[in-house]
Amino acid sequence: MKINQGTPEEPAFDIDGRQLFINSRCTIVAVHHPAFSADIGKKVVIAKLSGQTAWVYADKPVRYRVNRAGRDVVAHDPKSIQTLTSTAYLRFTVDDPTAGSASDRRSTP
Repeated sequence: MKINQGTPEEPAFDIDGRQLFINSRCTIVAVHHPAFSADIGKKVVIAKLSGQTAWVYADKPVRYRVNRAGRDVVAHDPKSIQTLTSTAYLRFTVDDPTAGSASDRRSTP
């Protein structure tokens, strides 16, 4: 199976007909089964595209912790947990340049 990285040969579109690309921020607006209704409204980022299928992960910052040696290490990376979903269940979210703050980013030691 060849993974489509958002090339023009096989574009993927959201529920409103906007073209989606890798690293696009989206909101889940529908699900294929009522058991997943808690996912509606979640903010996600597209990791991969293949036709009309998208691999998405939660749009949350990486969490860090300090280990016993005093170094910052990754406690949890949301990119490590990905979900397959149809692009028809996603709505493209326009990035707000004022969103996020310096506290969302890791500080340098």
